Amino acid sequence: MAQRFLKIAVVFLFLGAVLGITMGILQNFALVPVHAHVVLLVLLGLGLFMVNVLINVRTAV
Repeated sequence: MAQRFLKIAVVFLFLGAVLGITMGILQNFALVPVHAHVVLLVLLGLGLFMVNVLINVRTAV
């Protein structure tokens, strides 16, 4: 289960990075809120949940 959330987090992080790089290259910052929320979703949502799951699984064994 934790590996699936890690894979999802990596995909969203990649999408956020590509969006940020594309905005920087084109100098069109209309999608900055979308970029910020995608990266925030990865770091706070899926990333911390995955770490919590891994910690709880290791202590339960």
